[in-house]
Amino acid sequence: MDVQALTLDLPTEADTTRLGRAFAALLCAGDTLLLEGVIGAGKSHLARALIRALRGESEEVPSPTFTLVQTYPGAPEIWHADLYRLTHPDEVHELGLEDAFATAICMIEWPDRLGRSAPENPVRVTLAPKGEGRSATISFCDRADFGARLTARLRSLQATEFLQAAGWSDAQRSPLAGDASARRYERLRGTGSAVLMDAPPGQADSVADFVKIDRHLLRLGLSAPDILAEDAQSGFLLLEDLGDGLYPRVIAADPALERPLYERATDVLLHLQSHEPAPDLPDLSAQDWAEAAGLVIDWYRLAILGTRE
Repeated sequence: MDVQALTLDLPTEADTTRLGRAFAALLCAGDTLLLEGVIGAGKSHLARALIRALRGESEEVPSPTFTLVQTYPGAPEIWHADLYRLTHPDEVHELGLEDAFATAICMIEWPDRLGRSAPENPVRVTLAPKGEGRSATISFCDRADFGARLTARLRSLQATEFLQAAGWSDAQRSPLAGDASARRYERLRGTGSAVLMDAPPGQADSVADFVKIDRHLLRLGLSAPDILAEDAQSGFLLLEDLGDGLYPRVIAADPALERPLYERATDVLLHLQSHEPAPDLPDLSAQDWAEAAGLVIDWYRLAILGTRE
């Protein structure tokens, strides 16, 4: 079997809670999480977050340290077991776990006590202390795209939390066309409209660089979106919505505007060149310029002709 693994940093308790909520969206009846880690590693915290995501935040979720198993009725049923106090694998049979593995969502702390009763194809989560928080190594096999779906769900939850903090949690969200980067955009509609930029950390185009350029353009008196809220560490910005007035659309609606629009664009370039560049931005190398020019082949040719050939 092809075992795949994904390691996540969880620097805060909120990050562990978010992971539990992400698992809740992906697991179904017959799935088992094997939770490994030393005492205090966060196994019960993760399980509690998953249970509350499925049964409601007000759900009482006691630790099964002494009861060994806690069950939560519903569709599907949830089983949370702590096997630390077991002294022999044969004791597992008395708990009814083997039947539950087939019909419920199960979370097992100290799964090494299962012995030969371990279920087939579980998701294994190994929690370990890291700095002020912890890391989680998630391993699995025979689960198509599970790692990608988990990562996407975590990112979606982060975006929702960012919007809640910014006061846009009730907004309707719809995707916008992206650009030649790893960034993703959504239009938000509520009492007004705004744009969510989702730029995962670790990419070449950072939120911090976008903010520097945006504020530089505004200082020069040029049009750039106001930044309504930002979380640079997580890679989120809430931006002023400048609308859909893209050049191709405006010119298609009124071809007479083509010349004056491109004259204004040229004026903007001249205005930029007459001022010092934005501070603290990296100098582009010849390779950087070549890669930028390559976008003509990678993106624009595909958009116009439907092929990169």
